Formats: sequence, structure tokens, C-alpha cells
Amino acid sequence: MDIIGIEVGNTRIKFGLFRDKKLAEVQTIPTKKADIREFPSGWKKIAPKFIGLASVVPAVNIIIKKKIKNIYGEDVFIIKPSDCGIPLGIKNPGTVGIDRILNCKAAIELFGSPVIVVDIGTAITVDFASKKGGFAGGVIMPGAELWTTALKDTAMIKDIKQPR
Repeated sequence: MDIIGIEVGNTRIKFGLFRDKKLAEVQTIPTKKADIREFPSGWKKIAPKFIGLASVVPAVNIIIKKKIKNIYGEDVFIIKPSDCGIPLGIKNPGTVGIDRILNCKAAIELFGSPVIVVDIGTAITVDFASKKGGFAGGVIMPGAELWTTALKDTAMIKDIKQPR
């Protein structure tokens, strides 16, 4: 049984092809190329049983939904925080990206709770899942590229190499 998982981040779109619940292949494209002309071409021949989308860039969702519909004739399931099966112990759940909630869900499944999850990407997030297995909040900090961009214009720091 094939399943496609798509995660849209601020910098990259990641496509995961799962075969029998195991990750078989991953492809990435820059989010700026959200028209996804580069949709994994070898995947166009599979018949996925499910296609899920977790996104922190809502404007890209429409483009991906349309492309998936054209390729597979199927609708994409947009994953919302309420679909994750973990309690959200915060005042404003709508302010937390689905990526952070799914990170905590995965960490709970793998390691149990309580657990602290650190994700280093465009931003660095540090989140906490409580002993009861719920998302309890966290912090967001600039990631490496944002830090170096900010620091390169300081008077004493001139020779900063941009991360790749």
C-alpha cells in the first residue's frame, strides 16, 4: 500500500513515499518553486491509497491540491492539528504550525512523553510534550541562515559564510 506525505515548510517542500508504512523515498524542492513542475516523476505511476499534506504555507496548498488532482485524480487530505490525536495544552492552538505538533506526535510515538523536540530548519523550534502526551508549547528562534544574514552586516563580523 503506497501513501504519499507532503510537508510544506517555509524553505522546502518535502515529499515522502511510504510503502507498507515504511519510508521508501524522499524528494525535496524549494518552496519558491511551489508550482511543483518537479513533482517526483517516478511517482506519477503509483496509485497511492492516501495523500496527506501538512503545511505552514497555506498559499501553496491550492497549487499542490490542483497538481495532485491532475496527476492522481484524488483529493489531498489537509492535516490539521485536531487530526493529530494529541491534546493541545495551549491558549491559542491556531498560532502553532502543524509541523511542530506533528514533530511532538512523532517524538511521543518513538520515545514516549514527556519529551522535548528540537527542529532545526529555517527556524529553530524547541517544543515540549507533557507527561500526559499533549503539546504544551515551545519557542521559535531564527535558524542558521537567518542568523548569518542578520550578523553579516554587523561592524565586527564581516566574513560569514552562508550555510548551504
